Amino acid sequence: MSALRQTVNESLKRYDPFQIVLISAGTVVAAYTIGKIASNVSEFKEAAVRAAFDLATKLPGVKGQVEKGKNDVRELLGKSLVIPNDQKFFSLPLNGLSHEEVLAKMQQWHDHDAAHYDRGMVSGCIYMADKHHDSLNTAAYSMFSLTNPLHPNVFPTVRKFETEVIQMTLRMLGGDPDTACGTTTSGGTESLLMAIKTYRDEAFAKGKTRYPEIIVPVTAHAAFDKGGQYFGVKVVHVPLGDDYAVDMKAMRRAINRNTILLVGSAPNFPHGIVDPISEIAALAKEHGIGCHVDCCLGGFVLPFFKALGHPIPAFDFSVEG
Repeated sequence: MSALRQTVNESLKRYDPFQIVLISAGTVVAAYTIGKIASNVSEFKEAAVRAAFDLATKLPGVKGQVEKGKNDVRELLGKSLVIPNDQKFFSLPLNGLSHEEVLAKMQQWHDHDAAHYDRGMVSGCIYMADKHHDSLNTAAYSMFSLTNPLHPNVFPTVRKFETEVIQMTLRMLGGDPDTACGTTTSGGTESLLMAIKTYRDEAFAKGKTRYPEIIVPVTAHAAFDKGGQYFGVKVVHVPLGDDYAVDMKAMRRAINRNTILLVGSAPNFPHGIVDPISEIAALAKEHGIGCHVDCCLGGFVLPFFKALGHPIPAFDFSVEG
């Protein structure tokens, strides 16, 4: 060490101390700038693609086709979102309706909507079994419609329901009921928002980074982007492989010192493909960061497929990492 120190001192002897300080500061700034540029290459690519697309849509002939497509979509939405020949209420009526009249109107609107889903031609919209099961759900909802889970001391039964549903879900998904925990939310979107907030808050609390980033496949649910906007977290999208699952090499390359979370889907929404969760979890563990699996639908389908003998890849809490 002393020899190295002597060599360095000899080589710098011809420089003025101020020059040494200036060169050192310049080197640090240059290294930081290069690092920032390297970490934002994907952003530059996305900006270039957006600019090229915007320019292309303004070209003669193309602009007209784009406008025609927009008008077609508007017309389609107008037809699908409006109930034909329906009485509209834009202000409180001077004279209210009787209970019977209100229910008759509600039944009319219900029958209109039911015509869309009774044929079983909707996907990812509602989840239904049969009329008998639906009647059970309706009766249960009606029985507890005047409850508020914010006040478990007033409604201990609702707290009991939540606790036991969480425990059932943990066991179904390979979780240890003695160490794992959970909460219920209003749905898949809020669940993803809460996950992002939790990982962000943990990163802040532990001083990991001030500029948190998460890495998601391009097939990840749009709620990840929404959560990034809500909570100030950068969402980095990585491409798919030939099998339509996330490209693990691309995911590894995207990791940097600000990365707090890797995401996989089981399955993803566009193709129904389960990402390689075991590989994602191992990569997250290697870098000491979080791993979140979005299985909003799959979590309550894949375990039963597996029980029926189908070859389902590992995706739940039994996966280390």
